[in-house]
Amino acid sequence: MFKPCVAALSGLPLHGKSEVATYMAKHSNFAKRDVDDFRRSYFAAQSGVVLPEVEEIDIMVRSFRFMMDSVGKLIRMSQSVVLPSTFSRRVFKDTLLEFVSVHPEVSVRVFRFDVSSLNIVEARLKKRLEDGTNSNVRSMERYHYSKTIVEPWPEGVSVIPVNAEGPIELVANSIFAHFRDLEI
Repeated sequence: MFKPCVAALSGLPLHGKSEVATYMAKHSNFAKRDVDDFRRSYFAAQSGVVLPEVEEIDIMVRSFRFMMDSVGKLIRMSQSVVLPSTFSRRVFKDTLLEFVSVHPEVSVRVFRFDVSSLNIVEARLKKRLEDGTNSNVRSMERYHYSKTIVEPWPEGVSVIPVNAEGPIELVANSIFAHFRDLEI
């Protein structure tokens, strides 16, 4: 059990963020809030398709705001939250940073999932397609495109790199280790 806190799992698509967040929610008191779920809920007709860039960014910013509103409600109920999201663009990161400025009493830790093996990414893509997905990353071409739009976290934001090539349990435990000071 952890005091109310936020674990923001960032990184490229297919780097295991959602799987690790699901594991964390199952094995701790972290609640999972995924921006893609908010997008599907509020913008169902525009989910799982490639949109013009301006429209895509607008929908995602609004989805991030809905997600962060939910996070605020959970924190007020003393609930810890894990957020698996690419956080690719600065405007998406800003929604988390706005939350931090409004809630300075809440420990928010940002992690960046790294996977250097394309074989692992390809295997995860194959599994994603077999399982079915609403993600718009459905090809290696789209994965490589996503690399071109990821903007760095702003200067001053502490980002913890995570080797996300290992088993989900090991990656999740490495995240939990960064919250040991908040155990209750």
